[in-house]
Amino acid sequence: MATDTYVKEVKLFGLSGFLIERFTKLADAFYASQRRLVTRRHLAGAAWTSLSSLTGAATYGYVA
Repeated sequence: MATDTYVKEVKLFGLSGFLIERFTKLADAFYASQRRLVTRRHLAGAAWTSLSSLTGAATYGYVA
């Protein structure tokens, strides 16, 4: 499948532009959704880490 002889139908019907555009839109949508998910996950992790650090510092301050 390294040559273009296996995609004659795409060439014949002129579907290459349509398929490339569709794939690009799907890839962009997937990337955007994954980026939102990762951003939320990192922000939540940062918030929990900050809370944990503040709690530990408050505990040490109370003991001291």
